[in-house]
Amino acid sequence: MEATGGYESALAEACAEKELPIIIVQPTQVRQFAKAQGLLAKTDKIDARLIADFGRTFNLKVRPLPAKKSD
Repeated sequence: MEATGGYESALAEACAEKELPIIIVQPTQVRQFAKAQGLLAKTDKIDARLIADFGRTFNLKVRPLPAKKSD
């Protein structure tokens, strides 16, 4: 999934609790990747496929989420 200014945190944590693999990518990098392929349209379906292609192309690896800070 793309980082969204912290809005991705709850989904990432829920996936981690269920031991589902997740990778958080920077939206700017994905957008540059899309532009390099001539993809200018932007819909949820296109974005989902693009993020998956980005991960495969750059062989991204799942890493554990950083530990939550205690108050």
